[in-house]
Amino acid sequence: MRKYDREFILNHYKNHYSFHMDISEHLKGDEELVVGSIDVCVTTRCNLACKGCGSLMPLYGHPEDVDLETLLLSLDRFFSVVDRVFRVNVVGGEPFICPHMDRVIEFLNSRDEVIWTVVPSNGLVVPKNPRLFKALGNPKNHVRISHYEHFDDRSKLLITKLREEGIDYSVKEFGDDTFLWYDFGDYENRGRNSAELANQYRSCEVEWMSLYQGKLYPCPRAAHSIDLGLQPAEGNYVDVLDETISLERLKFQLEEFVYEASYYPACNRCDRGTGLCPVIPVAEQG
Repeated sequence: MRKYDREFILNHYKNHYSFHMDISEHLKGDEELVVGSIDVCVTTRCNLACKGCGSLMPLYGHPEDVDLETLLLSLDRFFSVVDRVFRVNVVGGEPFICPHMDRVIEFLNSRDEVIWTVVPSNGLVVPKNPRLFKALGNPKNHVRISHYEHFDDRSKLLITKLREEGIDYSVKEFGDDTFLWYDFGDYENRGRNSAELANQYRSCEVEWMSLYQGKLYPCPRAAHSIDLGLQPAEGNYVDVLDETISLERLKFQLEEFVYEASYYPACNRCDRGTGLCPVIPVAEQG
C-alpha cells in the first residue's frame, strides 16, 4: 500500500479553501506527491510601494526579474516529481511588469500537472505583448485584479483589454471586513514551543507555498524574508534546482516538506495564525 494515496491527499487538503475547486475531480487516483498551491514569483519589481506588502516587495533595494532559465528549469525539475498542483499563482511584485511572462504562462499551459493558473495583478499595467494574451487565453488561466479604490480608474484600462482579448478575470474587492491586510510582525524569534507552533500553523490561512529562485518555501513571507537576509534559511526550503540531488531524493524531500511538517522554523518569526496581527490599511503607499 502506498503511503500517500488518494485518501491521504484528500484528507491533507480537506480544510484548504483557496483552491476554489473540488479537488477530488482532479485526482486520477495514482498521484503520490501533490503540492496543493504554489506561488511562482517572476519578479520583485512592482509599480506600487505598499507599506503592508505581505511579500515584502518594497524592501528590495534593487528589485529585478527572476532569470527565465532559472524559472523554467526549476519548474521543469519540480514537475518531474510532483504529480499535481491544483493552483499556481504567478506573482511578483507586479507580474505584468516581467518581460518573459508569456514564456512562463506557456510553460504552465503545457503541463498537465497544473489544474489552474492565477495571475494576481494590481491592475495598473496593461501588457503590450500579443503572445502573452494568447497564452492567457488558455482556459486554465485566470487574472485576478486587486481593486484598490485610489487606483480604480487606472485598473479599468487592464479590464477593458482583458475583455477585448477574451481573458477570464475577476476583481477582488477590499472592504471594511473583507480581504483585510494584517501586520505579521517582525522577524525576531518568538520562542514558541512545538505545540504552539503546530497550532499556529494549523490556524494560518496561507495555503500556498512559494517557489522562488529554484527553492520551495512554506510561504511567500518566508521566501522573501530569507532572500532579504531577515531570518535564517535553515529548515525553511527544499532546493529544487540542486542537481546533485537525484529526482528520487528530491521527491522524498518534498514529500517530507509538504506532507510531514507540522510547522516550519519561519513560523516562529511570524504572528500569522496566532490572532496577534493588527489590521492595517490596504495598499497604503509608503
